Amino acid sequence: MSLAAVDATTLRVEQDRRRPTARRLLAGLLEMSYVDLADPTHLEFEYMRRIGDLIDLAWPSGQPLAAVHLGGAACTLARYLSATRPRSRSEVYEHDERVLAIAEAELGLRPSRALRVRVGDARELLGRRASGSADLVIGDAFNGVDVPAHLLTVELARDVRRVLGPTGVYALNVIDAAPLTVARRQIATLLEVFGELVVLGPPKLLHGRASGNIVLVSADRPLPGAALAARAARAPRPEELLDRDALEVFAANARPLRDAELTGGGAAPPARRR
Repeated sequence: MSLAAVDATTLRVEQDRRRPTARRLLAGLLEMSYVDLADPTHLEFEYMRRIGDLIDLAWPSGQPLAAVHLGGAACTLARYLSATRPRSRSEVYEHDERVLAIAEAELGLRPSRALRVRVGDARELLGRRASGSADLVIGDAFNGVDVPAHLLTVELARDVRRVLGPTGVYALNVIDAAPLTVARRQIATLLEVFGELVVLGPPKLLHGRASGNIVLVSADRPLPGAALAARAARAPRPEELLDRDALEVFAANARPLRDAELTGGGAAPPARRR
């Protein structure tokens, strides 16, 4: 993640009054991360819970995973993976050294052999990763509320696919609002690269009546769509799953994003992050 536009003085940690052991990392008014120092299995943000559900359901219980995280902040999902699947290994790519310094000083982040953190551009670092070396890639990198455009292209998705093993899965978090241009183009992009795709998000958001986080899950093997949908429907704030057939209609007129046409793009209204 990059915070190039955020002054260092705007980064701060706040205690959650409802949960004394939990902390929020904020950049200005934007919630970047939430971590419970006593319970790494607690995932506060709904989009993160959806990725946690994927981790729980897409592989046999207890199987250790090799994960790559494009964007780190407090490394909440890397900690969740370590807590729920012992012997898993995470490699986290974080652009901003200030964020990592705060995470280590105030949010209990302890890099180790099981949780390696590398500073730099996520796409460049991913390009150095060995082919077939990961079970899971999580895309959760932002400039403000926008995913950097070079992390949303067909070429990036192909590199993710290269890094994943045959049963690997790519989970991507984006923030969007009506008319859901970012989500539709990313659906078209991922459908060009991967054989399977499902999307999870709040119904009002998916139907263009709200802004917020959308999780896209892609792979070249069957995904546990029914189980993911069931968990999302039972969440405190229920969410909806769109399968591949629905997505081909949802994004019918969208074009894949390619490196050749990168222009940045506009910002969506604020939503929770990591």
